[in-house]
Formats: sequence, structure tokens, C-alpha cells
Amino acid sequence: MKQYFSHGKSRTGFRTLSEWLADHEPFKNAGGTFRGGEWTSETGRLYLHPEDKVEYTDRGYAGMIDYVIYSYSTPIAWHDKEKGWIDPGHGYSPTTRGKHYGPTRTALSVLED
Repeated sequence: MKQYFSHGKSRTGFRTLSEWLADHEPFKNAGGTFRGGEWTSETGRLYLHPEDKVEYTDRGYAGMIDYVIYSYSTPIAWHDKEKGWIDPGHGYSPTTRGKHYGPTRTALSVLED
């Protein structure tokens, strides 16, 4: 499992994170509050429109979601085998927006499905 560092000399850049996401590499930060890996039914405080939440759970149970990025226990982006990367991008806490969603969004922006 890759180790994500948000600051310091060993800081993980968005290009490195992008490579991990492209390869669906499992990763986590030291506290485990920011991580990527296999789909689970865990939705935390899933700040999604109701239709997004239904799609996330339905597609996950159908085996169509093969990678999820979590902030705490909330999925903030995921990869669907048919639809590519899904970035619902709304309604997150300040910590999630700044420390987790920001790097994720930047990393996803350089990926080509």
C-alpha cells in the first residue's frame, strides 16, 4: 500500500497521486483519513444528491465500481468500470475540501479515461 504525505519533504505530489489512481493503487495517509482502494458499502456522511447515492450503492453492489477514494468514511470520487471516474464534487467539509478533495480533483484532472 502506498503512503500519502500531505506536507514536508516527502509530500506526495498530484502527479504521483494521479499515477496511483490510474493504476488503482491502494494508498492511505498516516491517520487513514484519506485513502483509496476497493469499493465498500461504507458511505459515511455521503454528501451526494439522492440519485448519486443510489447510483453509488447500486453500481457498487453490482461490481461496477472498482476503486474508491475516501475522505474519512465518505467516498469523494470513484471509478466505474463503464463510466470512468465519477467526481460528485459537492457538499464536503472544509477539511475534506482542502486536504483530500483538492488533491484528488487535481490528480483526476490529468487522467484520461
